[in-house]
Amino acid sequence: ITGSQIRAARALLNWTSATTAEMSQLTRQTLHRLETHDDVPPSRSGSLAALERLFVAYGVEFIDADEEKGLACGYDIVDD
Repeated sequence: ITGSQIRAARALLNWTSATTAEMSQLTRQTLHRLETHDDVPPSRSGSLAALERLFVAYGVEFIDADEEKGLACGYDIVDD
């Protein structure tokens, strides 16, 4: 997961940094540091894994990079 994907996923879910940090059990400072990178940020692997699990649990799908399309993430709206 990249900093760009973290920013995009948070925007898709319309979450503040405070909400995202709390739900992922990261500090806001850590979240901000991760989001400042466009590529995979240097971090403890647990931080990135926690964010990815959280976003996936709420319907965000991360798409691997390829040369034509680059990195992406999407959001699947599920009716309750």
